[in-house]
Amino acid sequence: MNAKADILNALSIDVEEYFHARVFQEGIGGAVAGLESRVEMSTDRVLALLAAGGAKATFFVLGQVAAAHPGLVRRIAEQHHEIACHGDGHELVSRQTPDEFRTDVRRAKAVLEDVTGKPVIGYRAPNFSIGRAQAWAYDILLSEGFRYDSSTYPILHDSYGDHTASRFPVEVWRHADQKRRGRSPGSSA
Repeated sequence: MNAKADILNALSIDVEEYFHARVFQEGIGGAVAGLESRVEMSTDRVLALLAAGGAKATFFVLGQVAAAHPGLVRRIAEQHHEIACHGDGHELVSRQTPDEFRTDVRRAKAVLEDVTGKPVIGYRAPNFSIGRAQAWAYDILLSEGFRYDSSTYPILHDSYGDHTASRFPVEVWRHADQKRRGRSPGSSA
């Protein structure tokens, strides 16, 4: 490694309400009506910290948050941070059918692109819920125009993550592309 090479530190932030967290949802049985929104106040504090440090980040925004707080999403984009998709309603991919998942990401992506006027190319599943059994989600993400996914979490955890996953970026190929390129399914480029 070149001693003079710049070091890239990637920072990403999930933009969701506190009550979207799975543990919170389980604790209240999903009854969120009447709960105070805190997402604008919290995100504005993060934006101020990033501005003070001259740092940029990727903000994975829920479609429901973008629909309810379009001004917040515009503020993030105006400060030259990347807007990426975190799904629409914070539903775990592992609890969705492929058709439900497609509908969820399509809805969220449309709202985010409408608010920002720019293409949204990144996706992160709520609670990192794309595991090996949900590998079908990658084809859907590609077909919906996403260029990267940040849903793999290489840890051993009781409800998410894949402790065998690489800690470094890997390319995921569609099954048909793998055949065309002579790669076996599951191999990285």
